[in-house]
Amino acid sequence: MVGTGRGCGEASLRLFSYLCWLNSLDRLFELPARRLSSDRDQRLSESIKCPRLRAMLHTQDTDPNRTYCFSVRADAEPSVLPRLLELFTKRGLIPAALHSRCHDQANGALQVDIEAAGLEWDLADYLQRCMRQIVGVELVLVSKKYHVPARTSGSITRASS
Repeated sequence: MVGTGRGCGEASLRLFSYLCWLNSLDRLFELPARRLSSDRDQRLSESIKCPRLRAMLHTQDTDPNRTYCFSVRADAEPSVLPRLLELFTKRGLIPAALHSRCHDQANGALQVDIEAAGLEWDLADYLQRCMRQIVGVELVLVSKKYHVPARTSGSITRASS
């Protein structure tokens, strides 16, 4: 008999209970999110031989006196600056300095200087290659500078003759 409605309710109840059971299985096999400790991050980074992958798994360098300076020349488009900064934000980095200037209004040339402290060379090289692939970027130059800590006045002694 068609249209009694009795079998329809039972089938929908079975389907509903089956879907609830599937949903509970998904939660059983889901891994909890957790952060690795810095020691484990360091060991993982050192165990990876490919420099590109190692640069993507950035761990903090121990030399805070080293700063990499990126100088970028690009078309003056609204999307260039956020795309450059996105490369740093994806890795949890905050640039130490950022200077942007539109040089040539007629041709629309944009000059962006970014300084990032405490990077490893692998990561700086990887960021440079990523910057070159951004649409509108014409030129990327990278330089490295060191900050020498200032000495106290009592540490320098002069020999008397």
